Amino acid sequence: MRTHQKYSGIAACALVALVLAAPIALPGQMRGRRGNSSGATPHPEAFKGVVATFRGTLKKLTKKEIVIDLVDSHELMTFRRNKSTKFLDNDAGIKPGAIDFESVVSVDASEDVDLKLMAIRVSVGTPKKADAK
Repeated sequence: MRTHQKYSGIAACALVALVLAAPIALPGQMRGRRGNSSGATPHPEAFKGVVATFRGTLKKLTKKEIVIDLVDSHELMTFRRNKSTKFLDNDAGIKPGAIDFESVVSVDASEDVDLKLMAIRVSVGTPKKADAK
């Protein structure tokens, strides 16, 4: 009976020691996550105003979004649109409903405030080639 009490006492002491030592060990594991690393990601302001052009076939066109299948990689790309998004055919303004699905379009887009792509201009057909000078 004494041996059982002896082991129970040792187990209880070990448990108390473990409970007291755990809070000391945990903050040491969290040190790497504190603070902000200076070179991790650029600030969103760094890309403000940058416009990229994406070319593909039109898959979906709603009042809030445009989905195209990219010509080069055959990936689906989704863009937001708003009332300031322009729709053009041969540099003439058209209504969005005039664009047929599966038409080849070029979408000029930039990052929105929440870092999603916002369509600025949607052009139907092949883009005009710049004059060589």
